[in-house]
Amino acid sequence: MISDPAGAARAPHLCGGCGVFLPATLGACDVCGAPAAAARPAPPLPAEGVWARIECRFACPSCGVLTPINHLDADGSVTCAHCALEQSLDIAMWRRVLPGAHEVADLSGVMPWIAAAPANAPLVHDNPYRHVGLVVSHWDWSEHGVVGARAAVAVRASPGRPLCARCRSPVTLRLGAGGHATASCAACAVDVSYALPREAPALYAPAAAVLAPEHRTDRRAAVLRQEGGATTAQLVCPTCGGPLTARTDAYETECGYCRLPVLVSTKLWARLGLGAPRTEGWWVLLRGPSARRQKLEQDAARPDALQDEIAARARAAAQQAGGGVPGWGQAPGEAAPEGQASQSGGCGALALLAAILLVLGLGAF
Repeated sequence: MISDPAGAARAPHLCGGCGVFLPATLGACDVCGAPAAAARPAPPLPAEGVWARIECRFACPSCGVLTPINHLDADGSVTCAHCALEQSLDIAMWRRVLPGAHEVADLSGVMPWIAAAPANAPLVHDNPYRHVGLVVSHWDWSEHGVVGARAAVAVRASPGRPLCARCRSPVTLRLGAGGHATASCAACAVDVSYALPREAPALYAPAAAVLAPEHRTDRRAAVLRQEGGATTAQLVCPTCGGPLTARTDAYETECGYCRLPVLVSTKLWARLGLGAPRTEGWWVLLRGPSARRQKLEQDAARPDALQDEIAARARAAAQQAGGGVPGWGQAPGEAAPEGQASQSGGCGALALLAAILLVLGLGAF
C-alpha cells in the first residue's frame, strides 16, 4: 500500500490509456490524458525488473516540426517524418536516456522499497523521484543527440506496465535468448514478439527488453518500391507484392490480397506523404537496481561520521564530568562496571546532560 499526499492509502493504479502509474490525486493522466476512471489496480511487480515508459522528440532543424523517436533507434540516423530530412543521431544519447529512465522507475514512490523506507532514509530524503507515481506520473529532461537540431531531444520517462493494444490489460513478458521477448495478454490470448537492437547491450546492459512497434519480430516490414521513371514510391506487401494503404494513426496495415499484417516504419512516413506521426511511448524492461538506488542504499548502510564523532566526544565529556555514564558504549546486555553501578541514578543523568552540553559547546553547569 502507498499513501498519497492527501493521506488516502490505496494500491498503485495504472492509467487505462498508456499504462503509467496514475496518482490518486489526478482526475486524468498527465501523460496521455485518459480519465482517471479508466485506471485499474496494478499487478505485482515482475520478478525480472522494473518497466519504464519513454517518450522522445526533437524539433527538425529543417522544418521545425516536432518529430518523435518512437523506438530505441540505434542505427545512427533519424528521419523527419514531415520533410524527410535524414539526420545524424548520436546513439551515445541512449547511454544517458536509458540509465535516466531506470532511475525514474526504480526510485519512484510507488516502488515497495521506497514506500517502506523511513522518511529520513536516503532512499526517500535524497531521492529526487520519490513523488513520481504519487503526485505526477512522469519525469522530464533533455539530452543532446540529434546533430544540427535547434533544441535538445525532449525525454519523458514514467514507471508503469505495458498494456495490451486491444483490451488495455497489463501484459506479461517471457524473456528468451538473444534479446528476444514475448508479451502476452491472457484475456485476448495474443502473443507479440520483440527483439532488442543488437547495440542495446553495449548501450545499457540492464536493458532486458524493448517493446515498440519498430522492434516487433512477428510482423514483416512493408517495402517501398519505386519503378523506372515514377516520381512517387509505392508501398507494397513484402510477400505478394500487392499495394498497401498506410494509415496515419497506426504502424500496422493489412495486405488486401494475401491478408498479411505488415508493419510500416516511421522512416517511410515522409516518403509516403503521411505527415509526422504522433509521439508515442515505448517500454523498456530494466533489470536490477539502478546505479542511484545502489548509491542511496550504500549511503544508508554507511556509518555517519558526524554521529560517530559526537558520540566519541560525548563519552569523553561524560568521563570528565562525572566518571562515566552507565552503559554508554556497552554491548547489549553487558553489565556496567562495578564502579559505575552507583551512577545509575541522578548522578548518571547529570553526567549525561553535562556531556551533551559540552558537545554543543555550551559548557558544564
